This record gives sequence, C-alpha cells and structure tokens, in this order.
Amino acid sequence: MRMISLGFLLLAGVTAAAVTVEVGENTGLRTWQWVHEGVSLRLVQRLPDQTRAYLLGRGFPATAAGEVATSCFFGTMFRNDGTAPLDFDLATWKVVQKGKETRMLVREHWKTGLQEHAIPKAARIALHWSLMPTQQHFEPGDYTKANSNKASLSGLWMVSRQGAATPAGHSPVKSPQHSG
Repeated sequence: MRMISLGFLLLAGVTAAAVTVEVGENTGLRTWQWVHEGVSLRLVQRLPDQTRAYLLGRGFPATAAGEVATSCFFGTMFRNDGTAPLDFDLATWKVVQKGKETRMLVREHWKTGLQEHAIPKAARIALHWSLMPTQQHFEPGDYTKANSNKASLSGLWMVSRQGAATPAGHSPVKSPQHSG
C-alpha cells in the first residue's frame, strides 16, 4: 500500500509528471491536473461567489459564508487508476506559495472553527460533507470528488511535510524546498 501526499508533485531524484493547466473557454475558470503512475489529482477553481451561494443556501449567516468562501476552495478529484491500493492524509499536505507554507484546511479545522462561531448544525454538516475526507483509502479504480481548501491558484506548488508517496516498507523521499 502507498501513502500519497502532495509531495509526489515535487520529488528529489524522481521524475515528476507535469501539471497541466487549462482555462475553461466558456467560464474562464482554471483547472490543474497532475497524473503520475496511475494516480491523478485534478483541481477546478471555484469562485468565491459559487461557494458563498452554496453556503448561504444551506443556512450559513452571510458574514460567515463570505469568510469561508474567500478561503480558496477547489472542486477536487483524486483517482487511483494504478494497480495497488493507496491512502492519503490531507493533514500531512501543505501548500507552498511564494515561499510561504500553509496547511490545507481539512474537515476537522472547519468543524472546530464553525462550532466556535455558532454556525447552525445543519449548515456545518453540509460543509463537512462537501469537503474531501481528511484520510481516505483507495483500492485500484477508486476515486473521490469533493471540495478541497487552501491550494494555490498561482502555481500548484504543493509539497508534503512527511515526504513523498512510497510503497509500504520503504523510506519516504524528502521533498525539496521550493520557493514559488
């Protein structure tokens, strides 16, 4: 089994696949896609107005919906088209943009923060189920589609705190430092 982290994008001594960037002809929205060794990650830009409308429709107060909507959301698809099972843990992923590191904002982050700000329970549940699971197991052929939060619109320079994807029983390759 392999543990996948966004370190698979930038590995020292490993040939990393290219990230393709497209701009929707009709929408102008950006899409980033990375495919390597049977694993693919696709991020589709979500405009703050899209996320805000979704949240307002589920009972978020306007101020809270605005704050959440401007925290950089993506429609995300992660696929395992390889031959071996794999797992990921978004809590180990980080984003490096212009030399500054931040963490992905995972379900647990939002659960805690939204409870502290008295967001209605039904609204919190709607956001929770719209987000990528923090940890997930994928058999060959499995995929997930959900929202992810805190990726980089300016370049998809993401690396892992824990290192690269590695087969079980092997040492992880350390991710290089990159200034984006």
